[in-house]
Amino acid sequence: MSRPASRYEILLVGGGAIGSRFAATDTAAVPDVALTCIDRDRVRPENLGIAAFAAADVDQPKALVLAARRRAQHRIGRGLYGDVRYALRPGLVRGLAAAVFALDNPTALRDATEAVWAAGATAIPVLVLTCGGEAGGYQVRVCVSPGVCPVCLFGELDRFLDRAAQGTSCVDTSAPRAAAVAATAAAAAAARILAGWRAGDLTLANCRLQLDPGGEAEYRIQMPAAPAPGCPVPHGNPSHGDQLDAAVHSVAAAVCELGGSINAVTVGALAEAAIRTAGADAELMLGRRAVPLAGLYCPQCGAVAPSSPLLIPAACAAWRGCTCGGVPRALGTRHVIAARDLLTATLAPATLAAWGAGHGDEFLVQGSRGRVRLRCAFEWEDLDANGNPDPPPRRE
Repeated sequence: MSRPASRYEILLVGGGAIGSRFAATDTAAVPDVALTCIDRDRVRPENLGIAAFAAADVDQPKALVLAARRRAQHRIGRGLYGDVRYALRPGLVRGLAAAVFALDNPTALRDATEAVWAAGATAIPVLVLTCGGEAGGYQVRVCVSPGVCPVCLFGELDRFLDRAAQGTSCVDTSAPRAAAVAATAAAAAAARILAGWRAGDLTLANCRLQLDPGGEAEYRIQMPAAPAPGCPVPHGNPSHGDQLDAAVHSVAAAVCELGGSINAVTVGALAEAAIRTAGADAELMLGRRAVPLAGLYCPQCGAVAPSSPLLIPAACAAWRGCTCGGVPRALGTRHVIAARDLLTATLAPATLAAWGAGHGDEFLVQGSRGRVRLRCAFEWEDLDANGNPDPPPRRE
């Protein structure tokens, strides 16, 4: 689905120090700009003063706060509260004009990058923002899909933290690494670059724009011209990426439309379409997404309970195994699930949204009849109507 010609759709991944300030920049405030923010965290007291939040925002999901703030200004603002791995899906990506990544977690950056590059959208500028401390300073890396991506630039530590899922955010550490002055400068630089891009100035493609802490002038560094050979992101070529992810993002699969959005298509309809098109042995290849392997447990009190094969964020949200307030975790994960396992009396009638799918989702199915990609419909109106739900109760 293409975006309306009169609207410039910007995706903001990360609503922390830099992201919250980008949401308030001049570019984000232009009347024809629609801003969709994805973030999995809530506002914490330690965010105040660093990020652009007020005391009244504490304990509220960052993405929903930023979206509500824009709507209060009679502008288009959408918030998706959740893990980018599950929330940012291909149909939404293909409607974007630009994306801004304001992330401090290598795993989240990998997930966001893979979602954009795997969707097949072309010539979308992706600005990756980082900043320094009280002395200021920032970096803006301008990547353009399907070329060099942010993960191409990972060092050994970034790659290790992604593989081990050990990347921590400021919320995890309670030690924000940014400063308000530096975050504001990074956000302003990104807004300026996007404004120039809209006006036709593409000279910063594949460049890093940098201002050193305490420096007076920013400078430009050219980034590599071709994707890194070892990059795990497919870049539209199955030869890139590990075997499972390359299969998930292969362009060889035929496309079958499911005929509705995630709020209209049921899990049973997805499973039946998988079996009909790929065979009775059809399996859904979930890539980096997963369902619990053997239920869930609470690391706080040790309680264990079985779980339906919901996608993990939905499974955790449905947890009723204890009342201690701990955040449950999966007892192992599986990234491939048989379509027939979804045809249970309790799961089949549920919508894909309830199962944990994201707006504009699609699923690669593989079976004896071959490989097919089952695609949900996506319209921005779906997100306008359903992308700003009441936040779920806090479990911590």
